[in-house]
Amino acid sequence: MESQKTKILNILEDKGWHCTNEFYASYMADPRKRLHELRQKFTLEWRWCEQHDHKGSKEWRLEPSQAQNSALLTHETPQKVFNPIQEVISALKEQTALFQ
Repeated sequence: MESQKTKILNILEDKGWHCTNEFYASYMADPRKRLHELRQKFTLEWRWCEQHDHKGSKEWRLEPSQAQNSALLTHETPQKVFNPIQEVISALKEQTALFQ
């Protein structure tokens, strides 16, 4: 499962401006906290949203010099999820194949 910080970095890695609504669209309950945490390690720039007509929303971008450094952190290696039901089904198929 991808962390919320990783989702934000994946969105920001193209060096463009991204409205806070994009983070909410990625099913984040409150991206403001994650953005604050990321600002401890990365230089994030913000401005008032220029893409939409809403007031008070911000656009964010990763400082261009840091975008390449973040690419190493954004792509998590997928982990195999253990599914006990699938393991039982596989074992039953193997046993059934032995008796046919």
